[in-house]
Amino acid sequence: MDIQVIAEALIYREHGWAVAEQFTTTWDDRDVVTFGEQNETALGYIYGTISELIESNSLNEDAIDELEEYLDKMDDALEYLTK
Repeated sequence: MDIQVIAEALIYREHGWAVAEQFTTTWDDRDVVTFGEQNETALGYIYGTISELIESNSLNEDAIDELEEYLDKMDDALEYLTK
C-alpha cells in the first residue's frame, strides 16, 4: 500500500474530506503555487497529522523519508509565501 493512501485516509478520518482533498492536491503537485492555493488551517491540520504519523514509529524508513520530503516542500513553500 502506498504511503500517500495511508496518510490521506488518516487525514480524512481526522479532518474530513475537504482537508484530505487538499492533501492529495499538494501531494500530487508540491509547487509553491499549489500550497499557496490551499487553506492555511487545512495545511496546519495536514502538517500535524503527517508529523504524528512520522513519529508513530509504525512506518518503514522509505515511507518516513517520503513524508519528511513532503513536509520539507510544505515548509519551503510556506516560508516563501510569507516573505
